[in-house]
Amino acid sequence: MNPFRWRSAAAAALLVSALAVAAAGPAPLAGRPVLELLEPEVDQATLRLAVRARNRGQAALPSSTVTVRYRVEGVVRGPAQLIADGTFLAVGVSVPAGGTAALGGVVLPDRRRALSFEHVTVNLALVVAGPIVVEPTSASFPLRWWTRTVVLDTRALRAAGSGRVRIRLNGFDPAIGPAPVAREECFVALSTVAGEAALRFGLPPGTSAPAADGAAWLVLVNATGGESPAGEAFSVRDGRLLLRLVVAGRSTDGLKVGAVAHGRFDDAALPDLPLAPFPVSATLALAVDRDRAALCVVGAAAEAATVPPDLPAAMSRLGPAARGAIEAMRGSVTQALTALLARADARSLVEQLLARAVAANGPVSAVYAVEGRGDTIVVTCI
Repeated sequence: MNPFRWRSAAAAALLVSALAVAAAGPAPLAGRPVLELLEPEVDQATLRLAVRARNRGQAALPSSTVTVRYRVEGVVRGPAQLIADGTFLAVGVSVPAGGTAALGGVVLPDRRRALSFEHVTVNLALVVAGPIVVEPTSASFPLRWWTRTVVLDTRALRAAGSGRVRIRLNGFDPAIGPAPVAREECFVALSTVAGEAALRFGLPPGTSAPAADGAAWLVLVNATGGESPAGEAFSVRDGRLLLRLVVAGRSTDGLKVGAVAHGRFDDAALPDLPLAPFPVSATLALAVDRDRAALCVVGAAAEAATVPPDLPAAMSRLGPAARGAIEAMRGSVTQALTALLARADARSLVEQLLARAVAANGPVSAVYAVEGRGDTIVVTCI
């Protein structure tokens, strides 16, 4: 047996028992009215439930007072979640045999709570007080809100103002002195029309390779950076939300190379090396928030595709140090971007962007599902 049906039937029985009263009046007639509850009419814009009944008996119901008891529950696993319950009166109700009557209605008081359940159960019970004895009746009606789908793609995100992401990288600062290793001179920032979230970080203190006479070659990342074009930070590919930019690199001195001897850095000892441009991206996992009010970011993973330097034969001995510096930089960049997107302020910027993109198709009262399909993200909502 479906547990939801059993629960609704039990709730309806309780409603009847709560309302059952001895109806004063003459003995039942051979042919008498029999009221049957009809499925409520729903105005989803106002959340008004209109209650109706049909007389399937053999006699008309003369003018009577009908007590209507209602209980509306959200359908979830486990105990039913109460949305609204109460009682109202319909006075002067008369229904011919085979006819129907509107008994009134109720507006669900908490729109957000009501719409947070995709499925609800409406339990109704009637008790009639009038000149003719009419048996109490009850019924339960499953209700599913009418939903729509919104398809988000890269164009929709850009129309919503998909923001900008910037990054600055620097591990070399000649003003420091003998050992010019920059500290916390890097940052990554995400900005949208709602604001900006930024994170400062540092690069590892260079990578060295042994040289003659007890010296060492030190390779540092020189100042460089990148920025996504305005409004083009986000895109949708393979059903995933992506954040992307390209670090421009520097063609001549992206990697600062020098000899270190007696604690001093000799910048003129060797020519600097190029740092090839490379992309940085992050994949963001989306879900529906606990209140079913909007989309939320539940995870992010960043990656960067760096390119090893192409060294001339005369500098091949610097290969391991150069590759080590680039790999250390790559790790710092991906960790920093992942950490930024794990912060509440950065996630909020993304979530507000998504909310604007969804709302561009009309007001949103609740969100029920999100799914990636091809180069789109499909949102089921009201």
